[in-house]
Amino acid sequence: MNANMNAHLHGVHKKYVARSKKYAATEEVSSSSELNNTSNTGQVAMMKRKARAMQENRIARVEALRARVRTGTYLVDTMLLAQCIIENESHFMESIKD
Repeated sequence: MNANMNAHLHGVHKKYVARSKKYAATEEVSSSSELNNTSNTGQVAMMKRKARAMQENRIARVEALRARVRTGTYLVDTMLLAQCIIENESHFMESIKD
């Protein structure tokens, strides 16, 4: 696998981790009792729109990946994938300790 694909996959992994953290933060806020306050209605609506947009973006990305898999143009660098899995597991284990 070439260096460009490795860099691309690593970038995709970083974006995924960042989005996951952003989503987790959104979940924490949406589950808090502060959102029940009517003064936060605008913020809640904005967060719902953002969440919907993120979901639509995700659906589009998944469909694009499915098409690449079907046509055989999606290739995975197994070494990079393994490295990302190990890094993710390490971050997960560190978060459990805290």
